[in-house]
Amino acid sequence: MWDIDDAPIVNAIRELRPGDWDASPGEVSDGVLVMRPARRTRRCCDDQLELVAQATRGQFTWELRRCRHCERPYSIGPKLPGGWGGGLARICVELYCDYLAAVAEAYRP
Repeated sequence: MWDIDDAPIVNAIRELRPGDWDASPGEVSDGVLVMRPARRTRRCCDDQLELVAQATRGQFTWELRRCRHCERPYSIGPKLPGGWGGGLARICVELYCDYLAAVAEAYRP
């Protein structure tokens, strides 16, 4: 079990939607990390996004990027493989926790 701000994360699930998705941002709901397929945002305000923080576990990467102009943040999770199992759920939760730690470190004064 993993904790985020003293709230336990007990599992991760993947929302299934047909299509060719290249990213998967997620959010924690009732102790479950819900991974949703998405398109990777690369530009905002006609410019490349700036990397703020990044976490990596094996082949999976989770990034926080921000627009240099309007400062909108983009949480960009990993592309998920077609299969899903307990091992992948564990890696996604650990990667998410690493990502939140990297974001906190990036914003530490």
